[in-house]
Amino acid sequence: MPVSYICRHMFSVRSLLCLLAIVVFFKEIIAGPGNEKEVNQTLLKLRQDIEYLASTELQGRLTGTDGEQKAATYIESRFRNMGIQPYKNKYQWAFTANVGTRIGSNAYFSVFNTRLNLNSDLVFFPYSKGNTIFGSVYPKVYEENQVWLVPMSEARVIETNDFQKRIYDYARDCMNRKSGAVVFYNDIGTNYDFSPLNLNQYEALSIPVAIMNHKAYLTHLKANMHKDWIEIDAKLGYENANTTGTNVIAMIDNKAPLTIVIAAHYDHLGEGYPGADDNASGIAALLQIAEQISSLKLNRYNFLFAAFSGKEQDHQGSKAFIQQNEHQLNAFAAMIDLDMLGRYNQESKELFIGGGATSPYWIPALQKINKGYVLKIDSSGTGYSDYSVFYQNNIPAIRLSTGYHNDYMKNTDIATRINYTGLMSVIQYVSSLLTDMNLNSKPDFTKTNDYIPRIESLKTNLGIIPDNSFEQNGIRVGACLPNKMAEKAGILNGDIISKIGEFIIVDMNDYIEALTKTDKGKETTIIVKREKNEFKFFVVL
Repeated sequence: MPVSYICRHMFSVRSLLCLLAIVVFFKEIIAGPGNEKEVNQTLLKLRQDIEYLASTELQGRLTGTDGEQKAATYIESRFRNMGIQPYKNKYQWAFTANVGTRIGSNAYFSVFNTRLNLNSDLVFFPYSKGNTIFGSVYPKVYEENQVWLVPMSEARVIETNDFQKRIYDYARDCMNRKSGAVVFYNDIGTNYDFSPLNLNQYEALSIPVAIMNHKAYLTHLKANMHKDWIEIDAKLGYENANTTGTNVIAMIDNKAPLTIVIAAHYDHLGEGYPGADDNASGIAALLQIAEQISSLKLNRYNFLFAAFSGKEQDHQGSKAFIQQNEHQLNAFAAMIDLDMLGRYNQESKELFIGGGATSPYWIPALQKINKGYVLKIDSSGTGYSDYSVFYQNNIPAIRLSTGYHNDYMKNTDIATRINYTGLMSVIQYVSSLLTDMNLNSKPDFTKTNDYIPRIESLKTNLGIIPDNSFEQNGIRVGACLPNKMAEKAGILNGDIISKIGEFIIVDMNDYIEALTKTDKGKETTIIVKREKNEFKFFVVL
């Protein structure tokens, strides 16, 4: 028998076993009436929703952009097609979002009359002051009140894992030495390029400061080093950036006195960032749950379905919703936040719950309906998603997620990496929870032990999202934020921080104490446990 036939036969058997596993998986997760055709139809809808929302056409769904508006129109059309009515006679609810500062519309940066692409070739720092950079300059020629062209290598950024802080400190030193403006250029490599996303905020400097990324340096500076002078002409024009965001809200009105809010945010980071899991997956789940609730005929509560924008700008969409409904908050019985549901790990079977202690109802109910998940419960009502806004207004609120991953807030968060079978499982779990809630009275609200406000008040931040569901000694890293201290040091998602400097880390109080009392500006060690190994990293807090 030919080897090629044997290989094809082995592959077909393996594929058949995989398909059988999927069928068995769905039989286990789908409760109540249903058949294979319905399962396939649901899978198709989930895939269509996520692929469209994460497509390049929507340009990353940044609040206030055309991409966000296209997403809002799409979500509204899905509600309309399901026959789910608008909230208070309209689906789209506008709000004013403050998205910080942005480069003015007339800003530019030219080298020898060639304009660079702002935010890719060159980044202006938001702590800059002044409006123009102009002059004939040369690297390492530092005259008072002139433009200083400074190589990153001179700032010794490779000696620190927080090169944003090193660049800021060096720019401040240049200012004190009477520089008129500072233009850094990346002569090291693309790993040290800057992006306008996730720029740290520092005290304002009195001079303009910018940085030229590595490719632009090679093209526009290095290629012209043989010339006597390099001509630079630039206009900054940072300005406050207010924009209009849009929440999309629909409702099943059963004329009940109380309403359950089911929500997911649909905004993301902007062009180049698909946001398939964060949070097209949550929106796809929201739409499917809305369709299921409509058919289940649950009537003890009204059901409000909210697709929030502005989450990436300090939850401004959900805050606007609360403000717009401030006189009827007592009518909201509870809130369920669907955030990043597309990366279910079928080996660990972990499902992460935030806000578990915001009501004594949640944990027993979640455990009662559980059929195979390993529930990782964070009791606190404060967290990095919209459920915190409802908790802060005394509404019992939880967040469901399949967890952070290495594509979080990166351009690799794409639709082909979504676990659609796992997503469907979570949808069924939420529907089971809502069915149980329909049999019970309004959940009581309870205050929780909230650590995030304490972390955010610290002047030092490692740039991690702690996994507060972790019950062993140490602080497990839920996610390392891109381009922040922990990621640059080499710390990974899932690492367990056991020691910072001289401080042994057992719980969150130890972690906060260590960050508070460790000397700033000096190198210290962080020890982490990674599986069976222990690693030491050096950072400057």
